[in-house]
Amino acid sequence: MTNILYIEVLKTDLQNTAQAEFVISRLLQQQPAWKINTDLEDCDNILRIASHFEIDVAWVCTFLEGLGCRAEIL
Repeated sequence: MTNILYIEVLKTDLQNTAQAEFVISRLLQQQPAWKINTDLEDCDNILRIASHFEIDVAWVCTFLEGLGCRAEIL
C-alpha cells in the first residue's frame, strides 16, 4: 500500500445527518477502505473522502446521483 493519501472534497446537497449517514454507508459498501466524513455545518454541505488510492470523483458523483443526491468537486 502506498503512503500517499488522496483527499477529495465535494460540495453536496445533503440535507441532514440521516441522509449523510445513508450516503456514507452506501459508499463504504462499495469502497470499504475509504475514510469518509461530512460537514453539514459548512454552507457547501461537504463530503470528504480520503484514500490511499486515487479517487474517481466522476464515479462518486454518478453513484450519489443514483442515490438521489448531487455532488461536485469543490
